[in-house]
Amino acid sequence: MASEAKQETNRSDPDVVRLGPKFAPGTWFWQEAPAPARKGARAKPPRWVQYEQDQANRLEWCHQAGVQRVVFCRDDDWVDLREMVRSDG
Repeated sequence: MASEAKQETNRSDPDVVRLGPKFAPGTWFWQEAPAPARKGARAKPPRWVQYEQDQANRLEWCHQAGVQRVVFCRDDDWVDLREMVRSDG
């Protein structure tokens, strides 16, 4: 699958890809940092939030293609697929 995906890469920029006709859709989550605990209160565990399906499909395809960074609407809203970190500005 990865070799098929690499054929879809943009030759001028290897980190820019087009969504190819064959890929396996996936389910992706991001970890929401808990709010700081009030004094004397127990800390809440982090919460996992599911990406919308169109974003999850984009992340899965790019992950299968070997792309490192996926930018969503703004330049400061991105996911690094090698480090598995997210920034939303």
